[in-house]
Amino acid sequence: MDLNAKKVTFYRRHDSNPQEHSFLEFERNQLFIDQAEHFLVCVNNRSRPIVDLVDGVQSLRMALAAKDSLATRRLVEFEDNPAKAGRGRL
Repeated sequence: MDLNAKKVTFYRRHDSNPQEHSFLEFERNQLFIDQAEHFLVCVNNRSRPIVDLVDGVQSLRMALAAKDSLATRRLVEFEDNPAKAGRGRL
C-alpha cells in the first residue's frame, strides 16, 4: 500500500504476478463525509446499511492482517472463505 501514490498492490502466494490498483481520484476526507451521511440516512429511514456488521468484521480482519504484514514484513495468511474464518461468530 502506497498512500502517497494512492495505489495498492495485491500479492497472492501462488501467483507470481501481483495486481496493482490505483485510486488517483480518491479523496480521503470525502470518504468520511460519505460514511457519516449514509449512516444518518440509515438511522432516519431505519434502513439497512450498505455494509453490514459481518462485512465490517471481514474488513477489519483484512486491515489487521495488512497491518501485521507491514509490521513484520512477512506474508500474513488470510482465509478467503468467510465461513472458515469464523463468519457469524462475532
